[in-house]
Amino acid sequence: MSACAQRFAERSKNDLKAVYDPKSLLNTLRIALTPPTTDGTRLTALVQEFARILGQLPAGIKRGILYTVQFGLGLLRDHVAQFLTEAARLTGRSGALNLSHLSPKDMTLLNHLPLANHHQVFADADQR
Repeated sequence: MSACAQRFAERSKNDLKAVYDPKSLLNTLRIALTPPTTDGTRLTALVQEFARILGQLPAGIKRGILYTVQFGLGLLRDHVAQFLTEAARLTGRSGALNLSHLSPKDMTLLNHLPLANHHQVFADADQR
């Protein structure tokens, strides 16, 4: 069995929705018996990594490594999404479409996070 097929077989019907399933493979998956739980260790790790990246951004701007700063900003956005997904106890926790199961309040928060705009990063660096 391929690694992809193995990962698919380990999922539950609660985790996935089929866009196109002519062979009804979704029906071969198990039904999750227990609801997912929030992993406190993962939440702590996400918060710590968020703080570490955030702390490095001023140094990156000062050094002029602006691509790295822009990349770091993207990581921060991703960490917020991962934190909200984990805290909401969503099943499957993978894939961008899973975010649609977040509460309207959390989705509003994600939608209003600033984008890593390279023009703004350059302007901020020029002011320092």
